[in-house]
Amino acid sequence: MALIEAHHMGGDCLIVAAHAGELLGEASVAVTRRMRLGTIGQVMYPYPTKAEAFRKASDIWRREKLTPLVRRVFTTWLRMLR
Repeated sequence: MALIEAHHMGGDCLIVAAHAGELLGEASVAVTRRMRLGTIGQVMYPYPTKAEAFRKASDIWRREKLTPLVRRVFTTWLRMLR
């Protein structure tokens, strides 16, 4: 489990986790390049690493964005495409 908090405005990133040092490289690139959490979550890793905490955080963030209304809109839209 990891706590990751980043602020692009100040260029700050706080990571609280076991082996947090393994996450610093990716966090540094993300903050420097002003990457969005969704972009970071698209990274594929060749094997399980601690940096997958970013992908998991991205998944949680995306699930919160999927409200019932948005889900209905996407479901309807996808049905129309079939």
